[in-house]
Amino acid sequence: MMADMMMAHLLDSRADTESIRLQRVETIHALLGGYSSLSVPQLLKPLSLDFTHHVLPASLGMPVRDRESFSQHAQTIFSIFSAFKMIPDAIYDDDAQGVVVIHSRMEGITKQGSQRWTNECVMMVRLSQDGREVVSIQEFVDSAKAIEMKAKFAPRNFTSETTTSTPAKMERRVSGTLVFT
Repeated sequence: MMADMMMAHLLDSRADTESIRLQRVETIHALLGGYSSLSVPQLLKPLSLDFTHHVLPASLGMPVRDRESFSQHAQTIFSIFSAFKMIPDAIYDDDAQGVVVIHSRMEGITKQGSQRWTNECVMMVRLSQDGREVVSIQEFVDSAKAIEMKAKFAPRNFTSETTTSTPAKMERRVSGTLVFT
C-alpha cells in the first residue's frame, strides 16, 4: 500500500514537471512569435508585469527597460520593419534555474527602402516558476548591427528612453560557476 502511494506521488510529480516543461516551451514560442508578429500587444502577452529587458553589451549604452519602456522601445523597432522574423538557431533550457538561452537570427525587411536586414542575438530569458511568464530578458546583440541600425533608422531618443531605476539582478557566482538568480 505504501509503495503504491509512493509510486503515485512519483508519477504525479513527473506529470507536474512535464506540464511545467511544456508550459515553458509554449511561453518561449509565444515570446518568439511576439517578436515575429511586429505587434507590441502580441509581444507583451507572455511578459510579467514586473518584466525587465536589458540590451547588452553594456558598451552600447542601452538602458534597462521595464515593461512599459520595453513596449515603447519595441514599437520604435517594429516601426522600422514591414516584415520581421525571429528564428531560433538553438534553444537551451535550464529548468532548474528558470532560464532559457536562445541564439536567434533576426531577419526583416525595412520600410525605408525595402532593405533586407539580418542580425543575430543571444537572449537569456528568465521565466516565472510556473513557466507561464517571461520575467526578464538579457539580450546580447551584434554591436556593429545595433550601431548601424541606430545610425540608419532610430530616432534621437533611441537610448534615452524611460528606464527602470535599477538594473535587474540576474546572475551571481557560486564556486566559480555563473548562476542566474
